Amino acid sequence: MGVFAWLGKGRRKDAPPEEWWQSLARLEGEMEQLQLAWEETYGKVRRALANIARRQKVELEEENGAPAPQRTAAGPRDPHVIGEKLRAARARYNRS
Repeated sequence: MGVFAWLGKGRRKDAPPEEWWQSLARLEGEMEQLQLAWEETYGKVRRALANIARRQKVELEEENGAPAPQRTAAGPRDPHVIGEKLRAARARYNRS
C-alpha cells in the first residue's frame, strides 16, 4: 500500500490539535536561539583565527628581519592614536 493510499483512507481532522501549534512555536524559538548561538560561536572562532594569523605574520616578519610593528598601550580606537594617524597622513600628502 502506497503512502497516498494510506493518506486517503485516514480520517481527516479540520485542524491539528493546539499542542501541535505550541510545540511548533517552541521548536521555532529554539531554532532561532540555536542560530544566534551558532553565529556568536562562529564570530568568536573567526576572530581567534584572525588573531593567530596576525601573530604568525608578525613572527614571520621578525624572523625575516623586518621591523615589528610598534604596539601602543592605547587601543586602536583611542582618539589620540587616531589623531596622530590623521596628522601623519595630512603631512604625508601635504594637506592641512
